[in-house]
Amino acid sequence: MRGSRMLITALLVGLAVAVIGFTAGALSSPRPSRGVTRTLPESDVDAYQALCNAEDRWLRAHAVEPAGDVAETERRRETLRDALAELGGPAGFTVDSVDCRATTCLAQLVWPDMPTAQARFRSVLHSSLGLQCARALFLREPLAPSSSYPVNLRIDCAAARDSS
Repeated sequence: MRGSRMLITALLVGLAVAVIGFTAGALSSPRPSRGVTRTLPESDVDAYQALCNAEDRWLRAHAVEPAGDVAETERRRETLRDALAELGGPAGFTVDSVDCRATTCLAQLVWPDMPTAQARFRSVLHSSLGLQCARALFLREPLAPSSSYPVNLRIDCAAARDSS
């Protein structure tokens, strides 16, 4: 974080690439942390909340997605876990968990803090990770100060599966 400015970035990388980002003078989460009150223009708050809602919907859909072909799901999970473990040292994160389903995988990456995640998350998106699947990271504003900063890496292999 530089001064009172914070960058919130959302990236979707895969067959189509979209980059959404915004910076505000004093950033506000719709759910501010422990008595901290910050303000943003209403349109930025709405955009941030829309990104939070989109990630929440994806996480709920992943949670109920069937496992699919067990051998393929396990192969994808192992490939992803190994690639992330190798990338984690140089990128500054650890891998907390990896869960794969029929067409999606969810990996929780933990950086030491949000500024480190902001500086290094692109390495995750630009690495092949051994999978030809779309991926997304959304850097949420922390709800409370913490000694670590968890981020969900969302992987969607539906398009890759359909083309094979």
